[in-house]
Amino acid sequence: MEESLIKDYKLLAFQERLKVHAKISESAQNYIRTLFGFQDNRENRVHGIDLRDISFSPYLYFEAKEGLDKIQIYDTQLHYQNNDSRSYLIMVQRIDDIKTYYYVLEKGKKRKRLKYITNEESLLLNFGNILILPLEVVEEHYIAQRTKNIVAYRIDEVGRGKRFNSSHNLSTKVREKVRKELEEIKSRRNLEESVRHDERIKIDFSFSQASQIINENGSHYDLIRKSKTFFRGYRHNMIRGPLLYPSSDQPSYIYLMDVDDIVMNHLLSRISVQEINEIKRQRFESYEEIKKLRKIGFKHEGDKKHINLENILDSLVNWRLYGEDLFSHLEREEQAF
Repeated sequence: MEESLIKDYKLLAFQERLKVHAKISESAQNYIRTLFGFQDNRENRVHGIDLRDISFSPYLYFEAKEGLDKIQIYDTQLHYQNNDSRSYLIMVQRIDDIKTYYYVLEKGKKRKRLKYITNEESLLLNFGNILILPLEVVEEHYIAQRTKNIVAYRIDEVGRGKRFNSSHNLSTKVREKVRKELEEIKSRRNLEESVRHDERIKIDFSFSQASQIINENGSHYDLIRKSKTFFRGYRHNMIRGPLLYPSSDQPSYIYLMDVDDIVMNHLLSRISVQEINEIKRQRFESYEEIKKLRKIGFKHEGDKKHINLENILDSLVNWRLYGEDLFSHLEREEQAF
């Protein structure tokens, strides 16, 4: 198969995965927007850093990513302007069981297939702990983790009579190259030059690794702090967040780190815990009710009851509090009918 055709197939597969993940990613960003009162910062809701906080001067900017146990960071997402504005990564942990794939048997073999999430199913998406780190810290993680991955792959080049006499020498050289490549990508982004998908490099960032960095302990923090460019005076904070589930009293937690307390105190003063708790309750309670209403025939798009149902669904899918008691007006219309 020609190389260009292989690239086309890979790009198509990547775009399909993006479509499936977009529903989850958008839900997480809506969750964060409602919780902190942020605004969407993306051009056409696609390009650029995800969120901004215009209540702080100068504006604050945020990349928001969700995952079950880890997220993925692309080198192109570490581009940020070196001005007075501060930029952060928000990691949101998923705590639901929604599957984005299923298995089929083809010619006797089990194969994985993408599963698209409906609006109703997205009501079951749920989020727990949140970690907020400056993008400079995420950059240090990217460099350290990519260096570690490459060194593990090239460890056979270390030893007597080989290219490197120690793993430390190999690590030093690799780290220099990784940092240089990242600076080149950032320079291209500063010049607003596009970067092809197959040029982008991604690195995993687990919630465990981020927690170690914020709490300043563990093997990954030890790896990060060896960097000469890592700032050693970060401050930390933690506060209770929304409930994990509306049926329990167990809270989530919001963990933050920054060079000072100014932004952290500002963010913690803005969170809308009670509003999110109520939205979670409405989302969970409405899932089964909406499925039932669908079955009994709220299907015609011009029907007033269908429009009201879609209004409820639209609000809750986007993590907006629905003003009335759920479905009460639908029940009144049904009785009148």
